[in-house]
Amino acid sequence: MAANNKCRASDCIDDSNVPSEILNGRIYLNNHLSPAAAELSALCSKLRQDRKTMKYKVINVKKPFVMLILLDNTTIKCDLQGCVEFLNKGTNADSNA
Repeated sequence: MAANNKCRASDCIDDSNVPSEILNGRIYLNNHLSPAAAELSALCSKLRQDRKTMKYKVINVKKPFVMLILLDNTTIKCDLQGCVEFLNKGTNADSNA
C-alpha cells in the first residue's frame, strides 16, 4: 500500500521570494485533480453527456474554473457554481471572460 505523503511545493522550491501560500500548497502530479477540480470535471462531463457543451478544459488552480465550448462555438469561463446553474437552467452561464 502506498504511503499517503503529500508532495508540497516547499519540497521542490528553495526560494525566499516565493510566498508561503504557494510553498504550502499541494502539488498534484500526473494530472491528478484537486477535490474541487475533480468535482468540476465530473459536472462538465455531465454537461457534455446532456449535449449542452462540446468541450471543456478544467484549469486546476487554487480556485478551479473551466473553459466551456458551447454547441455554437462560444467559449465561456465559469466556476463550479456557474456550471451548476448552467446544468440546472440550461441557459447561458455567467461568463467571466
